[in-house]
Amino acid sequence: MQGYFFKQKATETQYLKSGIPKISALIQESMTGHGVKPIRVVEWAVFTILFFANIYIFMFRQTVDTALLGSIGAFATMGDIPSIPVMNYLYLIESLFGIGLFALFITALANVWFGEK
Repeated sequence: MQGYFFKQKATETQYLKSGIPKISALIQESMTGHGVKPIRVVEWAVFTILFFANIYIFMFRQTVDTALLGSIGAFATMGDIPSIPVMNYLYLIESLFGIGLFALFITALANVWFGEK
């Protein structure tokens, strides 16, 4: 049933005219599969962690393990706040992405588990 729901929503997105509704539908499709593919949120979470780790590596000359540890700590909002002022802002931005993606994952997972079968 969820496969047909996803196909229906993808077709609706395809035929929307350009503008805010189309952009919103495209974002929803890519991030959650219209609420029925929570694995996509996990993929976005991994992408976010790796993206910010690369920023930490190339902008702040950190080692790979330090950058990954800092990125995962920021994403899960449980790490130490860095001592570099500019890095503090990136840390907070990544923390906001982490909170949002955790909430989105739980919402998509609940939709799959408790949705109409």
